[in-house]
Amino acid sequence: MTTTIVRAHKIRLVPTGQQERHFVQACGTARFAYNWGLAEWKRQYQAGMKPSARQLDKRLNAVKRERYPWMYAVSKWAAQMAIQNLGIAFRNFFSRRGKYPRFKKKGKAALSYVCAVGIQEIKVRDKRLWVPKLGWVRMRQRLRFEGKPLRVTISKTAGQWYAAIAVEMPWVVPVRENQADGGLDVGISPLAVESDGTRWENPKALDKELRKLRRWSRRLSRRTQGSRGHQEAQRRIAAIHKRIADMRADCHHNLSRSVVDKYSRLGVEDLNVSGLLKNRRLSRHLADAALGDLLRQVRYKAEQYGTEIVEANRFFPSSKTCSACGRKNESLTLSDKRWVCECGVQHDRDRNAAINLRNYCRAGHARTTPMDSEALAARTFGGETALGEVGI
Repeated sequence: MTTTIVRAHKIRLVPTGQQERHFVQACGTARFAYNWGLAEWKRQYQAGMKPSARQLDKRLNAVKRERYPWMYAVSKWAAQMAIQNLGIAFRNFFSRRGKYPRFKKKGKAALSYVCAVGIQEIKVRDKRLWVPKLGWVRMRQRLRFEGKPLRVTISKTAGQWYAAIAVEMPWVVPVRENQADGGLDVGISPLAVESDGTRWENPKALDKELRKLRRWSRRLSRRTQGSRGHQEAQRRIAAIHKRIADMRADCHHNLSRSVVDKYSRLGVEDLNVSGLLKNRRLSRHLADAALGDLLRQVRYKAEQYGTEIVEANRFFPSSKTCSACGRKNESLTLSDKRWVCECGVQHDRDRNAAINLRNYCRAGHARTTPMDSEALAARTFGGETALGEVGI
């Protein structure tokens, strides 16, 4: 089956000093347009009107030549897409998927703006990117996707400038040779265990960089705001956070791609991540593992590569249920990494949960409710797994 997907390639830029100043000016223009739109939205709403992003965009275009002529020094998309993003923020707020939009403060808000939209305005040649109102900017690598370019977003992270180029490209769902069923149990240590016994260790990116992060945070608090030392400490802290995010993302991408390539159907748990984060003893480690982002990557890659995801209810007793006989161990605690069932089978907690999720997947269920989880376990797991497949 042929379809189209949108992929973005984020490439580091190598701008000159003049080009960096232009980027900062364009980001400031986008921030100003967003704040102007938010203020105008509130004014119209209090006056009994029904504001929209399209109306705000027309209003800004009507007055900017007279009031804000400096906005013409950068791409028109910087202000226009900022207003559209404001409209998306309000739409998310009214649908209860986000918070009420707030003004972006200079020096606090992230530096980012859309410089080009559409195939007519986006030009990429080898390791160069054409930026409207600026010219050619060098890139560290070539664009690796071929297709219809949709948008270019320029942003600054940890002192480096990047261009995220979104490309719409044809996608053919690959013909899968392996038709195996699998289960994936996620946690903190290890990060994930597959039903075939494959273990993925948690990189613990935050723990590895925490000492350095705390040291630079203390230095930042002692330095005068606005000084060179203060700016250097801010840059160092941003670089540490970027390294943490990169380590975590690398592990998640490798894990998610591996499991969708290996299995045609995959059983996972529908975790209540926000509820888990309320545990004060484990919240930092859970946030470091980023289980919600891991499962998100598994889901969207499964859709692209033709893997069926079967989600078990969050109340499903995957760890407490014996994958050999179906009995439920009510006395199992979080500290019990291995346990022995009454039927005599010794279980590794994480692999047993993964096997249970695989069996749940094989049973052809799509989702369970809290009331029928225990009955489902007794019906599904009896005699499904041979004793030799269980970690002993």
